[in-house]
Parts: sequence; structure tokens; C-alpha cells
Amino acid sequence: MKHRWFLLLAWFLLMGGMLLLRYIEPGSQSMPIGWEAELTQPLDPLGVPFIPPPPGLISSAAALGFLLIGAWMTGLIFRKVNLPKITGYLIFGVLVGPELYDTLVSSASFARFIPTRPLIPHETLNYMQLVNDLAISIIAFTAGGEIRLDALKRGMKHILSITLVGVVLVFLIITSVLLLFRGSIPLLGDQAFTVAMMMCMLIAIIAVANSPATVLAMIKETDAEGIMTQIALAVTVVKDLILVILFTILMAIALRVIPSGDDLQQHITSSADVLGHLAWHLIGSLIAGCAVGGLFRLAVRRMADHMAIFVIACGFGLALLSDVLGLEPLLVALVAGFVLANLWPRKSATMFHATEELSLPVYCLFFAVAGASIRIDAVIDLWLLALFIVALRGVLLWFTTWLGGTITRLENPARSWMWTIFTAQAGVSIALVTQISQSFSDSDGHSWSTELSSLLLAVIALHQLIGPPLMRFGLIKAGEISRK
Repeated sequence: MKHRWFLLLAWFLLMGGMLLLRYIEPGSQSMPIGWEAELTQPLDPLGVPFIPPPPGLISSAAALGFLLIGAWMTGLIFRKVNLPKITGYLIFGVLVGPELYDTLVSSASFARFIPTRPLIPHETLNYMQLVNDLAISIIAFTAGGEIRLDALKRGMKHILSITLVGVVLVFLIITSVLLLFRGSIPLLGDQAFTVAMMMCMLIAIIAVANSPATVLAMIKETDAEGIMTQIALAVTVVKDLILVILFTILMAIALRVIPSGDDLQQHITSSADVLGHLAWHLIGSLIAGCAVGGLFRLAVRRMADHMAIFVIACGFGLALLSDVLGLEPLLVALVAGFVLANLWPRKSATMFHATEELSLPVYCLFFAVAGASIRIDAVIDLWLLALFIVALRGVLLWFTTWLGGTITRLENPARSWMWTIFTAQAGVSIALVTQISQSFSDSDGHSWSTELSSLLLAVIALHQLIGPPLMRFGLIKAGEISRK
């Protein structure tokens, strides 16, 4: 009990210290007039003023440490009340992020009680992207190492059955239900039938997505072991691969069906560009992952004494390489880990061990940044429709997973509770929503694009929050983790 109170006190002291820094830092209302100008326009030794760094760059290092320590402490608090630490990481990100701050500022009831700036401003959060890519690379690399060929061969019929039944039925049923009730949904009812149909299909394809990062993080946190855990991780990865292919095809069709202007040839070219870009995104990532796995094999034996530093350098390298070449860092790292673990299992053991030791700070930062990016205003404005989609998706996940397991005679309790592992969404889902908003912008006459993106982000946010606790509950019911 004393430990819990000490932890809570330390958490409040951390938050109070960061609030104090927000009040006294340059740009706050409490600073003397003219002091900020002197600070942001320094002179070099020759007396020549130079351009100050972009907003948020200097404070990003402090914000990084704040997110790391705060998320870790919040995860411990949540663990004390038998909730997943990942949920604590997400909630902490929501509390200190700019989205909740903006929502409170817009409310007259709360505006006078909050500081002049959020604890993590938008400009600072933008500089977290590289760290976020590093976290995704390390998480995906570990996930690839967890997927072994022998386990895939043993459970291949279950993996294919659950994956295919889930992808096909979730996509078709959600599309059909939304089209059936589109007259009652302003977002869809105001559009022409073809546009509304494509919007329904885009919502449905996002509903297919899972979160390999969340699944792996929960497996590591709970030390889950069993047939359900092994099959679910493989299904999550395979489902996301299929998702990228389907999304590629759907976006190419959507750009032809929903033109922005009178020039059809322009949109045929645009759809071809999107198809080629996303095909390279998939195939190029697979090829790059195989090549990176081979390079890691050559370097591992020379880095035995500095493996942790090597893993971090590799994570940053994967993130930068993927950004320059237009690849998906999650997929590149996943394939690299899979190749390394299955072709050279003994020689790569030290690298995977070092990666596992880095998992705690990586998960803290990844999920804290994800929480800080959750669109609170979208959840508030579209909560009813978002809840309907979340509930419909939940029912379909349960039914399709049960049906896929029944077809291949998967034993209970894995068959009944595996669906809980597929609830969470993050990472890939957000990237796909970003691609939709960029391809159909308001400036091109797609007035529905902003509202559709907000709806999808609201759905993802709800799944992020309910996914980890639900997965932990399912693992306990399946008997693959102990009640602790």
C-alpha cells in the first residue's frame, strides 16, 4: 500500500514539475516582455544573428524524457489495479498530449484552469516521429523473431482459415451494413451512391486492420504462452499483409470512381501512381527486409560486446532507410527479424536478447506518443457512429474467429477467446487513414474527406483504449497467462 501511495506522489510531482516548466519557459505569459526576443535571436561570435531553431526542437529532448518516465510510472500504477501497463502508457499520452489540451481550451468551462500551453505541444510531438519509427522497427523486429517456420507449419491451416474468413466477412458485412443504413448516417447519406459505397469500403478495410505492435507488447508483458498466442500473432501479421494488398487495390479503384476534376486521364494516371507506390511499399519492403536480415547476420558476430547500441543503431537505420525509399518500417523490420530468427537462430540469439531488454522504454515511448496523437475532438463529435462501428467490428471479430477456428477444429478455449487479441488497432491503421486523407483532400473538392478521416481516427482511438484490457482478459480466460 505504501508503495502505491509513493508511486502516486512521484507521478503528481512529475506532472507538477512539467507544468511549472511550461509556465516559466520562453513564450509563456509569465516571462518579461522582450526577454523571449533576446533568447530566440542570439548572436554568433562575430555579432551576426542567426535563425533560431524551429519551434519544438529544443524542448523535444525534455519531452522525450518526460514521456518515457511518465508513461513508465503510469503503467506501474495501472498494473497495481490489474490493468495492462500498455493502457497506462496510452492514457498518459492522452493526458499530456496536445489533442486533449485543444479540446479543453475550446471549452469555456475548462479554459481558465489549464496552462497556457500543453505539456507536449504539437510542434514537439512532430519531432517524435523518428523516435516513433525507431520503436516500430524494434517492435516489429521482435515480432518477426517470434514467428518460427515450424510453428507456422503446425498451425498453417488455422492461420489461413481464421485470416481469410476474418478478412472477407468483416470487409463485406461492414460495407453492406453501412450501405444499408447510409440514409441515417449524414456522412454517407449526403453523397452519391458510388462515393458512399467507396467510403463504406474504406471504413471496412480499416476495420480489418489489427495491431501487431500491441499484440506483441501484451504477449511480452503477460508472458503469455499457448496455441492461441502463437496462432494469433501469426494471424495478425498475415492479416496486415493482406490488408496492404487490398488497400492498394481499393485506393486505385477509389481514385478512378471519385475523380477530383473533369480530366479522367489525370485520374487514371493518379490511380496508377498510387497502385505503383503502394505495390513498391509492399514488395519493396519485403525485399528490403530479406536484405537487411542478411546484413544483420554478418554484423551480429562482430557486435557481441555492444549489442544494445547496435540494436538502437539498426532501429534508426531501418526507420531512415524506410523513409528515404518510401518503404514500410514495420514490414521491413518484421521480415528482417523473421529471416534472422529462422535462418540463423543460434547466432542471432544475442541480438534478440538485447532487443528484448530494450522493450520497456520502447513500448513506453511508442504507446505514449500514440496516446498523445489520439484525436479527442473526433471521438467527441462522432462518438455515436464510432461506437456503432466498434461494436459491429467486435461482434464480427468474435464470429469470424470462432467460425474460422471451427472449420479447422481448433480446440477451446482458444477458439472462443482468440478474437480478443485482434481488437486493438494502431500503427498501420493510422498510416492508412493518413493515406486516405492525403489522396482525397478538401482542396480537391472532397468535402467528406476530413470527416471520414476523423471518424476512422475516432474508431482507432477507441480500439487502442479497449484493446489491451480486452486482450488480457481473453488470455486469462484461455488459460495462457496466470491471474496476477
